[in-house]
Amino acid sequence: MTRCVVFTLSTETFDDLVRREFCRPPDQGLLALARSPDVDVLYVVDPWRSVISELARRRWPRRRSRVDLSGRQIVRIRPLRLRFSDPTNLRASERCYRRLDRLLRRLASESKTEMTSLVSYHPLVGGHCGHSWADARVFVARDDWAAAPRKRPYWPLYRDAYGRIARQCTAVFAVSAELAERVAPGAGQTLPNGVDDLLWSNDLSDTNPMSVERYAVYSGSIEARLDLDLVDRILTVIPDLVLAGPVMTAELRAELLRRPGVHLTGHLDQRTLAAVTRGAAVGVVPHRVTSMTAAMSPLKMFEYLAAGIPVVATDLPGIREARHLSDRVWLCQEAGQWDEALRSALLAGSASVAERRRVLDEVSWRRRLSPLVEAATNGPA
Repeated sequence: MTRCVVFTLSTETFDDLVRREFCRPPDQGLLALARSPDVDVLYVVDPWRSVISELARRRWPRRRSRVDLSGRQIVRIRPLRLRFSDPTNLRASERCYRRLDRLLRRLASESKTEMTSLVSYHPLVGGHCGHSWADARVFVARDDWAAAPRKRPYWPLYRDAYGRIARQCTAVFAVSAELAERVAPGAGQTLPNGVDDLLWSNDLSDTNPMSVERYAVYSGSIEARLDLDLVDRILTVIPDLVLAGPVMTAELRAELLRRPGVHLTGHLDQRTLAAVTRGAAVGVVPHRVTSMTAAMSPLKMFEYLAAGIPVVATDLPGIREARHLSDRVWLCQEAGQWDEALRSALLAGSASVAERRRVLDEVSWRRRLSPLVEAATNGPA
C-alpha cells in the first residue's frame, strides 16, 4: 500500500525547525515520518502567514517547494492569507480552517496514494478542519493551549476544538497523561517527549563553555513558569545557576540579572547545550504549579538524565510520571524541601555509563515516536 502523510505545523514554520536543529516535539515527529519507509509522500504545511506581512518584508515566498529532510525530498507548503492572526470568533475560525482544509484535500488528492493521513500539532487544524478526506486523522497535543496565558483570547476556540478532536480524530496523543485527559478524556494516549539519542549519548570533546565549575542548570525557554523564589533557594545551596535558553521578556531578564550567580546564556545550539548540561552538578526544574505546567512533559528532565546529572524538580504530574527513569530524581512539593533535595542530589553525583544508556534507550525520540508513525501509516484499528 502506498501512503501519503500531510503534516501541519502549529505556530512555527519549517524554517524555524531548521534554525533550532529539530529539537522540539513537532520537529521530531516530522523527522520520524520522513525516516519511515512506510511513508511514500510527505507534505509539511506551515501555519497561516499574512501575504501583507510577507510583502512588507519585500519577499514573496514560493507557496510550494521541495526540501531535503533526513535523506529524502518532501514537499513544503506555505499557506497565505490577508489577515495577520487567527480570528477569535468561532464561526470565523471555522471558515478560516475549512479553507485550509480544502488545500490539504487537494494535496492528498494529487499524491495518488492508496492511503492518506493527516498529522497535526495545531488544535484548530485538528478541530476546525473537516479532514473527511483523510483515512487516518492524528492529533498531537504538546501543550494545553487552552491554559496558556499568551493565548487567552483563543481559549474558548481551543476548548471547542478539543471536543471535536476527541470525536473525529482516529488517534489522539498528548505529551502527558494529564493533557491527554483534557483533550480527549478516556481516549487520548500519552506520547511523552524524548531526546536525540545520538547527540546525548556522545561524550562531547568540546570544552564546556561555562567559566564556573560547579553549577546548577535549567534549560529551555526562560518565561513566567520559572519560580523566582525557587531560583533564590537554589542559589543559597549552589552559588551558580546557569539558565541555558532565551529569556522571553525584558522584565524577567532584568529580574534575573539582579541575582548574583545567575548566568544567562541566551539561545544555544544543541551541541553546546549538551556540553553545558553535562558539565552541571545538578539539573533543576523550578516551575510554578499552574494548569499549564501540570500538563507538560519534562523534556529538560530527560536531557538532564541523558547527560547523567541528578535532577531536582517541582512535583508536577508529567515529572512524577517520569520519575521511574532514575533514582537520581528528587521531587519537591513545597519550597522548603528544595534545600535538602539539592544537597542530596549533589551527594549522589553523576550516573554511570550503564544507567545513562538505559535511560537513553527508554527516552529516545526513535522509540517514543513509534506509536505516532504507526497511527499515521496503519490507520484506525
